[in-house]
Amino acid sequence: MRRSKNPVRTVAIRALVGAAILGVVAWGGQYFGHKVPAIGLWISALGIWGPLAFLLLLVLCTSLFVPDMLFAMFAGTVFGFFQGCIVMAIGALLTASLNFWISRQLLRERVRRVLRRYPRFEAIESAASGEGIRLLVLLRLTPIHGVSLSYVLGASRVSFSAFFVSSFAMVPMLIVEVYFGYLAAHLAITTGTARSASVLHTAVAIIGFVVCVVVILYITRLAKRALGELGESAEYEPNR
Repeated sequence: MRRSKNPVRTVAIRALVGAAILGVVAWGGQYFGHKVPAIGLWISALGIWGPLAFLLLLVLCTSLFVPDMLFAMFAGTVFGFFQGCIVMAIGALLTASLNFWISRQLLRERVRRVLRRYPRFEAIESAASGEGIRLLVLLRLTPIHGVSLSYVLGASRVSFSAFFVSSFAMVPMLIVEVYFGYLAAHLAITTGTARSASVLHTAVAIIGFVVCVVVILYITRLAKRALGELGESAEYEPNR
């Protein structure tokens, strides 16, 4: 059976892409860095409507398979790290719940027909129905596309409560992606304005980014190993 992509490698690739974006931002900050604070002020001036509009756009676009990393980086840039994490966590949970409901109430039979053409996702659906919340959490900790997984689980026998609770396992990856945006804004402002951040501040921001990536890689490796052990006992092999 054909092997799927290594989830640790997938996370590493995403980290490299993010690092490349940070490099471009640091270089381009001299041209547009002075505009970043203005964007943040404009969003703040919208009051509650700013985050609400962002959430609506996030739910609609990611449900159509637009990468959530784009929105997470934007959230970190304009909302800051902590508010960006909160907004992204709410948006991700809303998106997952909506996708689950659509799959279960409107597209269940159609999704199940599609699953029969993709053995890997059919195996996930079958295992998730029988193994409970532990498997759901492990699946959320791997780089399986979140929207695809929500549709698959919506077509399974998994309860919504178990699905919703396990969806909180998406938050660690979202935190890293929001941090990408936060660090990008910091670098852009530092290189694009007369106001320079201290060397210590910049060093702490970059070290924090590296630590986040290392932690996510470690969590992903643990999740992959646990899925493999679970697969041996349940005759389920998600990485093949």
